[in-house]
Amino acid sequence: MKKLYYILALNLFLCVVLLSMLLPKTKTEEVSDIFVANVEALASGESGGQPMNCYSNVENKNDGRPVETQTYCGDCQPIKCTHWYGSGRCMR
Repeated sequence: MKKLYYILALNLFLCVVLLSMLLPKTKTEEVSDIFVANVEALASGESGGQPMNCYSNVENKNDGRPVETQTYCGDCQPIKCTHWYGSGRCMR
């Protein structure tokens, strides 16, 4: 008889554990339309700037090459340099 109670208690415990895993634990909250619009505006890059071609590595070596102005990706600002590589895009 003890064995039957032990098996019933174990089955009841397993059922409770399985149900707690299967039932959703968090409730969903409604978000306002203005919140969604703000998130979409931020995600679309609506910052008033324009995307610029830039370089992540710029160097100014005194090796006789002409100095040119290129956009540096770190701060998206123009910089005078002789060597540049690692092209990318940044927002100015």
